Amino acid sequence: MLFKFDLQTNCSGLTDITSEVSEAVSESGVYDGICVVFCPHTTASIMIKCDADVKANTSETVIIAGGKLLLGKHQRIYFCERNESESRQFFVKVI
Repeated sequence: MLFKFDLQTNCSGLTDITSEVSEAVSESGVYDGICVVFCPHTTASIMIKCDADVKANTSETVIIAGGKLLLGKHQRIYFCERNESESRQFFVKVI
């Protein structure tokens, strides 16, 4: 199942999109599987971050277990904008 989200960024920085991704997983009905979060923009990225982590990619893959994203206690999924203000999209594919 593929989900498309529109996002308006206000400035360069991070936007927490964990709730949108979690809602897509819940709506998909997938109990055990894979969730891919993809950003089709060259000046933006997707990252899974906690306090010390700075990894950024155009996509992230998260395991689904028990119908929920398998993230660490302090991990969140972020849309990372490198421009000042843009109309953006990101996609969530749940398998």
